[in-house]
Amino acid sequence: MSMARGIPFSVYGETLIIMAQNFVIILMIWRYNKAIGLAEKASVFLFFGGYGFCLFTNVFTPDAWSLISASNTALTVFSKLPQIIQNFRMGSTGQMAFLTFLLNFVGSIARVGTVLMESDDFMFRLQYLAGLFLNFIIILQFAMYWNVAKKVDASSTLDKNKSKKD
Repeated sequence: MSMARGIPFSVYGETLIIMAQNFVIILMIWRYNKAIGLAEKASVFLFFGGYGFCLFTNVFTPDAWSLISASNTALTVFSKLPQIIQNFRMGSTGQMAFLTFLLNFVGSIARVGTVLMESDDFMFRLQYLAGLFLNFIIILQFAMYWNVAKKVDASSTLDKNKSKKD
């Protein structure tokens, strides 16, 4: 998609590299999980092979590219929003790893900087801005619930110890 729109490799290259890493992880899972059948492997391979072919050969019209970019933004929102809602409902970030989310947030800041400097495509920018905003909300939740999570864990430990004594 980015190649067809003339967007510099420095903007989309990271995504391409991460996609290759994910494909290697899928291959490793397939290697060690014997429960995954050949038909399932073939259909995944054909889907991603066909999708990759379409992305790199200008099969899609400019309107279709806009739809694909919009779907990326929607996927970003749908992947983070349930966690944000759950954190607000629980009043805690639970067992989430702060360092992982902090690094994700800092990385998304750098990513937005690259995208804003090197791309003028609004829909392409929007997906990274949405990700940054949602990552910011999760970091904010860590700040809001930092001591609450510890109190929740401590009270559940006290309840367990109390029930063991009874």
